[in-house]
Amino acid sequence: MSKRNLLYITVCFCFMTSLIVYPSVASEGVKHGLSLCASVLIPSLFPFTVASLVLFKLKVPVLSQKAIIMLLSHLGGYPVGAKLIDTAYKEKEIDKKTAELMLGYCVNSGPAFIIIVIGIGIWKNRTIGIILLTASILSSALIMLMNMCAVPKFETEIKTPKNHSSFSDIFVEATQEATGSMFKICGSVVLFSALISLVKPLLQNLTFSDTLLSTLEITNGVVLAQNNIYLTAFLIGFGGVSVHFQILSICENVRPSYLRFLLFRIIQGVLCSVIVSFLLKIFKISTQVLNSHREFCFELTKYSIVFSVMLMICCLLFMLSVRKPDNLL
Repeated sequence: MSKRNLLYITVCFCFMTSLIVYPSVASEGVKHGLSLCASVLIPSLFPFTVASLVLFKLKVPVLSQKAIIMLLSHLGGYPVGAKLIDTAYKEKEIDKKTAELMLGYCVNSGPAFIIIVIGIGIWKNRTIGIILLTASILSSALIMLMNMCAVPKFETEIKTPKNHSSFSDIFVEATQEATGSMFKICGSVVLFSALISLVKPLLQNLTFSDTLLSTLEITNGVVLAQNNIYLTAFLIGFGGVSVHFQILSICENVRPSYLRFLLFRIIQGVLCSVIVSFLLKIFKISTQVLNSHREFCFELTKYSIVFSVMLMICCLLFMLSVRKPDNLL
């Protein structure tokens, strides 16, 4: 038996033992994860993922597929860009090397999460949300430029035949793929919510316990890091281990190297923190005036329903915008 497999078995055994010894703690974590999926992730991500996949599969002639992926990764949130990259690789729009490099800058948090949840909900400051979103976009753009400079043939695409599928086929296929992705995402969130609930009491006496826990899952992480704007910026770029597992599960065709992906996430997290420090100085915002309460009192469901309706309208507009199958060419 290899050392790696022995480590995996040990971790699984410890986790199962914890579930037996502390069932109520794990149950609360699972309930929190399910609530998070129902109130935030599914309402905001699912409609947008469907719309993004439809737009991607329509192959808009004005924009390249990479430009569409880049744009939608910033609008939709972490899993959207990864799903589109995996689809592009599956359909032979890009090669494996390009797909792995794109995962370095097309895995981003969406504006709704950064501005509404983090900026307004946690920091009670819309400007901070806008600054964090700007830092996320700029850090992603910098990584893209570094990749383009490092790989001269980065823009080369694999030519494939044009898609002649009907819109109904594209819509059904996109809905099925988005549904499968949501199951994987929610499963990962629920699992890590239970894990955080079990681990948190064990680390409560450590000085950096909140920092360590915040790197596991992004939503719980930004709540734990709400006293530190720079750590919050890092977490937005880093994404959290839960997001990493979501991306790896979604990219079943690409199967990227986790070490390379992890390096990109750390680099983007550091860049986000550095850019935020500059933006705070430019806008002359002192961290002392920011919200420092240790309570997350934002009503997620109030806004998630609004965003869900808006995103469903976007889906409808996509449907109405295509009148004939010829538009798919």
